[in-house]
Amino acid sequence: MADELEAWRKKDPIVRFEKYLIENGVMKQEEIEGTKRDVEKEVEEAFAFARESAFPDPDDLHKYVYAE
Repeated sequence: MADELEAWRKKDPIVRFEKYLIENGVMKQEEIEGTKRDVEKEVEEAFAFARESAFPDPDDLHKYVYAE
């Protein structure tokens, strides 16, 4: 199981893309880490907004599903 997990980690498209960006001089490791921090912050803010927001009205369940 551990070998299989490690094999799939080597195929991780995000890690492979990061490596590509660095090797081809598109981004530096520091820039990638900064981007990761920015994304993490944005996701945390969106999650906090969702948790603090009121639940939608159940009557709106079928709104915008079909053209009105």
